[in-house]
Amino acid sequence: MSSKRIPEWQPEAVAEGAPGAVAEDPTSSMPPPPPPPPRPSDFTFTDNGGSLEALRRDLSAFARERNWDQFHTPRNLLLAMVGEVGELSEIFQWRGDGACTPGLPDWTDQDKTHLGEEMADVLCYMVRLGDPGQG
Repeated sequence: MSSKRIPEWQPEAVAEGAPGAVAEDPTSSMPPPPPPPPRPSDFTFTDNGGSLEALRRDLSAFARERNWDQFHTPRNLLLAMVGEVGELSEIFQWRGDGACTPGLPDWTDQDKTHLGEEMADVLCYMVRLGDPGQG
C-alpha cells in the first residue's frame, strides 16, 4: 500500500493527520510549477443586466412555447450538453498549448466568436438541466 505524499508546502495536511499523509522529503521533490500567466486585465463579461435566473426563465419559456418540455428530461438534456462539450472540445483539439494561452491572442475574431457560441450552448444546457421544473 502506498501512502499519500503531501508536498512540503502543504504541512497542514500532515499536521491535521490526513489519512496516510507523510511529509515529502524536500530534497527529493520537484520545484512547484510556475504560476499561470496573469489574465488580461481588460476582460469583462458583458453586463447587460442579465442573470442566470433571467436566462433560466427565458430558456424555460422558449422550450414551453415549442412544446419541448416533453423532450427535456434530465437524461436528454445531459446527453445534449455532452454533445455540445464535444463541439467545444473540437475547437481546441489540434491546437497546441502554445496556441491556447490566456486571452487566446493568436486566435482570429471568427475563432473567438465560434468558441463563444459553443460555450453559450453548453451554458444553456447546464442552466436548463439545473431548472427545478426539469426533473
